[in-house]
Amino acid sequence: MESIQDTIRAGARHGAHNPFARPAPAAPKAAEPKPAATSRAAKPFDFSTLKVEKGIPYRKRVPRLTGKWEPLFQMLAEPGDSTLVPADNMGGISAAILKRSRDKLPGVFKVSRVSKTEARVWRMS
Repeated sequence: MESIQDTIRAGARHGAHNPFARPAPAAPKAAEPKPAATSRAAKPFDFSTLKVEKGIPYRKRVPRLTGKWEPLFQMLAEPGDSTLVPADNMGGISAAILKRSRDKLPGVFKVSRVSKTEARVWRMS
């Protein structure tokens, strides 16, 4: 009794289609010429003009509380508070919520569309 591999080999010898055969390697592509240098080429820089300074502390980023949506977040003072806003503003409010969480500001807020024209913002904690 012939094995499956023997059957496949026999079929390949007789020109039959082999579903397990690897496709023939593709012909190598011709190398495309590189575009000419653009104005973004590195400009020469004279490192001897730099002055090394020591003892200057790194300034950490200070979160700003004056964002466009900050008055909304201040209105929602306690967990469970919510308010309706126009749905068109949902993207901006979502971005402000994300920024607040990245800045580790107090309060967890969520926003969700409640109708075609309105979204609701909740203070969760």
